[in-house]
Amino acid sequence: MPQQLIYTSAPRGLVAGRSGYCTVARSATMREALMLRLEQFSYYDHLSLVGGTERPVLACRVIDLRGTRYHVLSRIQDAGLDFTGRTNFIAHHLVVTPEEVSQMPTPAMAFRKWAGWISTWSGEPQLLNNEDWSGLTDLSTARCLPARAWAGVAGDPVHAYGLLEAKSGSCFCPENATDDTLLTLLAESTELLEVRDSRRDFRAAAWEWTFTTSSQEQDNPADFRWRFVRRDHPAFAKQAGSGCVSLPSVRAARFTEEEKLFAQKGWQPVQNVSVKPSAHLPIQEGEKGYFQAEADGVPYPSYQWYEIDISTRQPKPIKGATGPGLEVQPRRGVARYRVEAFNQAGGSRRTSPEVSVEVRAAYNTRWEAPPKPAGPVKRKTSLVSIDDDEESLERKQRNVEKAEEIGRKLREQQERGRTVKWAVISTAILALLILLLIAWKQGWFMNRKDSARTMGASTNQAPPDTAAKMQSVGVTDAVTNPAASPGTAAVRAAEPPTNIDSAATSAPTNKEVLSAANTEDEQKGLPKPWRAKPIGITEKPEVSFNPTNRVFVITGGGSGLTGENDRLSFVYQQVSSDGVLEARFLLNPRMPPPTGSQFGIMMRESEKVNARFVFVGFSKINMGSFHAAYSRGDKSEPAAQNTNIPWYGDVFHYQLKRVGHTYEASYKDPLGNWKLLTKLTNTMGTNYLVGLVACPGGTNRMMATFDQVHWTGNQETVGSQANRKRDK
Repeated sequence: MPQQLIYTSAPRGLVAGRSGYCTVARSATMREALMLRLEQFSYYDHLSLVGGTERPVLACRVIDLRGTRYHVLSRIQDAGLDFTGRTNFIAHHLVVTPEEVSQMPTPAMAFRKWAGWISTWSGEPQLLNNEDWSGLTDLSTARCLPARAWAGVAGDPVHAYGLLEAKSGSCFCPENATDDTLLTLLAESTELLEVRDSRRDFRAAAWEWTFTTSSQEQDNPADFRWRFVRRDHPAFAKQAGSGCVSLPSVRAARFTEEEKLFAQKGWQPVQNVSVKPSAHLPIQEGEKGYFQAEADGVPYPSYQWYEIDISTRQPKPIKGATGPGLEVQPRRGVARYRVEAFNQAGGSRRTSPEVSVEVRAAYNTRWEAPPKPAGPVKRKTSLVSIDDDEESLERKQRNVEKAEEIGRKLREQQERGRTVKWAVISTAILALLILLLIAWKQGWFMNRKDSARTMGASTNQAPPDTAAKMQSVGVTDAVTNPAASPGTAAVRAAEPPTNIDSAATSAPTNKEVLSAANTEDEQKGLPKPWRAKPIGITEKPEVSFNPTNRVFVITGGGSGLTGENDRLSFVYQQVSSDGVLEARFLLNPRMPPPTGSQFGIMMRESEKVNARFVFVGFSKINMGSFHAAYSRGDKSEPAAQNTNIPWYGDVFHYQLKRVGHTYEASYKDPLGNWKLLTKLTNTMGTNYLVGLVACPGGTNRMMATFDQVHWTGNQETVGSQANRKRDK
């Protein structure tokens, strides 16, 4: 639970022998080292002594104490005169651990709404036990969007994102805004992190955005991401200078349609869900059916598809079907589906009406006229009568579905029987071939003439030791050199060729035979000049490469790209020219990536954790799959997500093209056509890195597979032009 400390001027402090400015109260569970660190933050500039206006100082910090991370809220204000008649102030510090922030309100909301802040102290020093934090945790559900305060200050709620886009350590002048208005502006901006930083809850993310509402001379500017200073502050010219931005002039440089709606309308729960096609979808046997769900609500909703059990009518969640699109391929009969849509705005989950797929047998396109009946035609009696009521129709429908289910089970049994039959036959044929190979190796099929020839050849063979050495080092001299010993030729003749095509074209050299034992190890490693590097993490990725199919398999970790420092697994090569990088990411349906994961291709200035880069690839956000593009410009800025396009499927093909300082990020649609995702500008150097990115988005490692890797520029490595044509 949270901890607190109160610091002011008193005749006697909590520590024996101390008086004056000292700690008068703290939580009983607080460590002494943490108490001493909080006392270092307990200072206050009395502005009334230099002609200014007394204002409380509200500060949010993140500290690291002996390997333990803490979030600290400090409220420091004037407290009149102390027991000696001199000026006094009181500092109230609130401490929260990273594990507790998700249960708390945002820092700005805690400063505005929590009634537990202490403004005066006249009691005896004491240790605080059995503290009641219910008033603080109850504020975790408080929300302040839409951003009406930003609409009043900057003219449009969407400009609240401008504060999130500012560089770390930026200075702002609130102008005529009151402290409550300033806290409201901060609360609205940090609440927008729900869509701007969708990897985690906005309450937990907001505690990482440190600030102070009234910058003081003793402050360390590196402690705060945002610093606010008033124009009537005596130190305004010294601290702010020309770099201080007026708060009403803050503007958002970029935002998506979802972010715009979230700032203007706030939290909108899902009300309506629809599916296209909206009713019955007939398909032929062997074909696939496609459904697309659409739902309202802000933030954009997440989805879960269900298949309706025919017998029990109960929904069963479809594993991995968590996007707006659903691709199905039922066997026979009728299959029913529905989808649920939900978001973090509250309210119940909304369910779409049921949709169905009917699989019909694939008929021969050649038409033949039916034979004419010999006698009078008897009309078939319809299963459905116009006199049937709704209950009768439902009963007949269930009977039809049961009959289809029985037929499906019979077909499955027949299919299993055929599979077992062919497995037995294949096993018998394989065993026979093995026996024939063993017999041939033992020479059971050699006639007398062959035996005599072999015996004659064996008289000219070298001693056993020499023959063994010849076989272990290489026997190609007998093929390439006609003057080689007849014993060597006999040894070569006794071995069946392993590659008919290579034997027909040219004989291998001694160097090729000597390196044949290392071929398997070479295939597991990376080809030059490719390298594997962990960026921002300690554990090096494991990479295997198949030169035959040109497939990279990367097993690595990494938590994300959108912070100030990257954490990812990177397989790359260095290039020095403009060019085009292409790769295809293959998603394993049995191992869906977690939320927050990113896999794709990247152009990067260096191996540093905060280097400039441009990325395009697969991104898993709020249980949905998207095409996404990210970039980072200046090193002090966090990486920014530029574009999201929802996508479903198992194959993601991407292309990243550089011309000067302009980058085009593209993806392939289901028809194989390249679609431009976005254009970006980034001033990277001429020598940079291109490669593959694996970022599971958490603490666990995950395997990612890439193929069709091509780099087109002055260097051609894995993907040559010939291989590119073959892939196409």
